[in-house]
Amino acid sequence: MRGYNLSDKPADSSQYDIQSISDDILALIHHYKHDKAYAVIGHDWGGRVSYDLAMRYPSACEHLIILNAPHPYAYDRELRRSWTQRLMANYILCFQISYVAKHFFIGNPVGTMRVVLPPQASDLEA
Repeated sequence: MRGYNLSDKPADSSQYDIQSISDDILALIHHYKHDKAYAVIGHDWGGRVSYDLAMRYPSACEHLIILNAPHPYAYDRELRRSWTQRLMANYILCFQISYVAKHFFIGNPVGTMRVVLPPQASDLEA
């Protein structure tokens, strides 16, 4: 899959959009001479990619398992309705602007995550 390990790493960031990555997954399924996958499992960002694959190519997988990612329609709805959700989603911007990501993560990755991610309710309990 593009961008990982020894695979191609396009310099143009527009080639890392959700549709291109889910197309990579479909190509991987076909590469191994299958019409569909028994199960596609996605976590977090991979969950969003897996949803895209299943919605655009419903016959590409028998089972879809998503961990820690909301359904895209529900997520988009909540972004439109809730300022709190918009604020909590701001951390995604750090991954979309390469200079910001490199600048903050290289020097202090743990401190950066504490600043970028909102505190969880369990962190606030005494």
